[in-house]
Amino acid sequence: MAALGLPFLFYHNRHNYTSTFFSLDTVVTVKSDKNITDPIKNEITHLDTVFDCYNENSEVSELNRKKSMICSPELIGFISQTEELCRTFGYGVDISAGNLTKLWHDSLENGLIPDDEQISDLLETNGQKNIVEHRLLSLDKGSNFNKMTVWYEGLTKQNDIAAGVVIHEEDVQ
Repeated sequence: MAALGLPFLFYHNRHNYTSTFFSLDTVVTVKSDKNITDPIKNEITHLDTVFDCYNENSEVSELNRKKSMICSPELIGFISQTEELCRTFGYGVDISAGNLTKLWHDSLENGLIPDDEQISDLLETNGQKNIVEHRLLSLDKGSNFNKMTVWYEGLTKQNDIAAGVVIHEEDVQ
């Protein structure tokens, strides 16, 4: 049995195509036995331009600056999926915590740890479980397109959002 497994492992560990690049605030390496590394790199780079809250040109950063705007389908889908996951699994990921994420990022960049008072103040104003999303879907007579209006209640003040993509190893194999 072991003799059969060795060639199989060797075959699947050999990658003819490799692309290494910086995206999503980390070094990303894509390996494949097929020539698909460039399309994968392009998709990851595109996701970075939408979701990276540390990239001032990303869509999330633009939304944080403007506080209100028409968002891409990717960002709308991401926010909706994140909200659903939070409601289902207990708010382990909170996209309303952008201000808290920024505090930690800026503090660590300067070699500091935020003090308890700063953290407590931000925790009081963040918290996706306190936010209620409303959706109104309408279809005008004769139109082929739906219109969705989304608004939120429970925000005590305007909050930046933080976004990211977690890709588990088993999802890419």
